[in-house]
Amino acid sequence: AYMLKVSQLMQLVEDKELAGEEKTKAKRRAEELRKELEAEKKAVRKEAEKRKLELEDQLKKQEAAARKKEADRKDLEDQEAAVRTEASTNAKAARALQEMIEAESAAKAESLKVTARAVAARAESL
Repeated sequence: AYMLKVSQLMQLVEDKELAGEEKTKAKRRAEELRKELEAEKKAVRKEAEKRKLELEDQLKKQEAAARKKEADRKDLEDQEAAVRTEASTNAKAARALQEMIEAESAAKAESLKVTARAVAARAESL
């Protein structure tokens, strides 16, 4: 009976040692998994940050392009307004010039009439 008890105790000690080894292995594996998970989290964070920076850069470029497009549109509007103003000014100047030419022509015509009458009057007196 004593040998049976010793044998049972030895078996318990052996079982406990095996359980301790299993527990140690499980702890080691859990630690490995935790480290893998941390590394995975870091990689995911790094990739997300990289993607975020890419998107922000893309957004900045799009905003700059939109600002340039708006500036170009405004510049075109300003040029169009300047052309309209110049055309209006040119039209007014052309009208004024035409009126001056017509007035000058009328004055010359009147002067020629007066000269013709004077010549006719002189020819009659001779």
